[in-house]
Amino acid sequence: MPELPEVETVRRSLANHIIGQRIAQVEVLSWRAIRPRTEAEFASGLLGRTIVAVDRRGKYLELTLDDGSWLLIHLRMTGQLLVTDKDQPLAKHTAVVFTFDSGKQLRFVDQRKFGLLEHIKDR
Repeated sequence: MPELPEVETVRRSLANHIIGQRIAQVEVLSWRAIRPRTEAEFASGLLGRTIVAVDRRGKYLELTLDDGSWLLIHLRMTGQLLVTDKDQPLAKHTAVVFTFDSGKQLRFVDQRKFGLLEHIKDR
């Protein structure tokens, strides 16, 4: 399981690559990774949103969106976040793919399927 220093390293790396990126497409390949549990519900609040900040609260990553909502991510035991070009082949255990207007993708890969992505509209 990633410990706090590893989660902070992921946060810093992500911030360099995804702040200012606009989400053009959300593809859910494993429904177990998301809340709400339907792809349509999960994606509806994310499409067209721009990532304005990447923060950490404990072992959770918080991606703040331009409408004030958050994408909350917990890597759990084997979760990874990869920033790639969209023409790169998907890793075997890719659960969710966010495609940005720029052509880059943020991919959530989780071999053990314990990780979680949750869209939170308000606190």
